[in-house]
Parts: sequence; structure tokens; C-alpha cells
Amino acid sequence: RPDSHAEFVELQGIEFLVDAMRKHAHLPRLQMYASALLHDIACESEENRIKAGAVDGVEVLLRALRTYPDDVLLLECGTAALQALAFFSPDNAAAVVEGGGLLLILESMRAHPTAEEVQSQGCLALRNILRSRGDTEAAASGFGGLPLLLDALRLHPGSQAVQEFGMSVLQLWMREQAQRAATLGALPLIVAALRGH
Repeated sequence: RPDSHAEFVELQGIEFLVDAMRKHAHLPRLQMYASALLHDIACESEENRIKAGAVDGVEVLLRALRTYPDDVLLLECGTAALQALAFFSPDNAAAVVEGGGLLLILESMRAHPTAEEVQSQGCLALRNILRSRGDTEAAASGFGGLPLLLDALRLHPGSQAVQEFGMSVLQLWMREQAQRAATLGALPLIVAALRGH
């Protein structure tokens, strides 16, 4: 039994986790706990993010989110793992986008508007993916991301995480979508977030 994530990684723990998720897709709790552990490991280093991406970590996370769209805890953990893998990782961010992950994240946010962690992790995942890829237009326009983001900000005014991560995504989108964002009511939300946090 390893005493740290570093030892776990050295013992091919990332490969083990991804393989377990692949082989036991029918077990939602295993998917949730493995996602949570992948998140923690990915947060520790770029090397871990690269390794997880190389063994199809993004693919198994996306499959888990698709398979269990009503499992809020799994959505929280899986989206958290996706955002960690995409953090300044263009290859992993590309894998999320190419695997339909932007739409999946937004669908999770749409289906669970009052679930604060789904909203905050969704916003953080969007931010990390968009920062890594630099193409903000697709998620904002093509998938209806801007109205969903504004809804998250409206529904969670007291959540520092939703406000912080949501505002960072809004900042990225405002470069290309300023007029549309203003029309949808973004400016009062920005002022409220600045006052409240």
C-alpha cells in the first residue's frame, strides 16, 4: 500500500485507475472514487497530467459522465478530474473537446443547475480547457454555454468558487461575445460578483 500519490504513480497507479474505470464501467461508485483520485493525482504535477492523458484518462472520464448523467457526486468528481487534466495541458484539453467533453460539461451544468459543485467544477473545467486551447467561440456559441454560465452565476451568488471560475470563463468569452453577453445580462452579474467577493 503506497503512502503517497508519488509512490502510487511510481507503482503504475494511474494506469491501474484508468484500467479499473475501463473494466468496471458498470460500477458508478468505483467511477466516482477513481475520478476523485485521478483529480488529486493530476493536480500534483504536469507529469501526472501527461501520463493520465497518455493512457486515455480523458476518454474513461468522459464515458463515466455520459453513462451516469444523473449521479451528481460522480459528475462533480469526473468534471473535477477533467478540469485538472486540462490545466495548461493542450493535449488533454484537445482530447476533452474532440471527445465531446465541452457539450458534456455544459449538459451536466444544464441538468443540475442547483448543484453548486457541478456548477463550480463545470466552470473551472471550461476555463482550463479554453485557456489551454484558446478557442473560446465553440463553447460560448455553438453549445449555448454563455446563457448556462450566466445562469450559474445568477443561481449561486454566494458561492465564491462559482463566481470566481464563472467570471474567469466570462472574461475569456467577453473578448468575442461582449455584445451578446451584455444582452443576456452579464454586466449586472459582473458588478454583483465584484461587490460580493
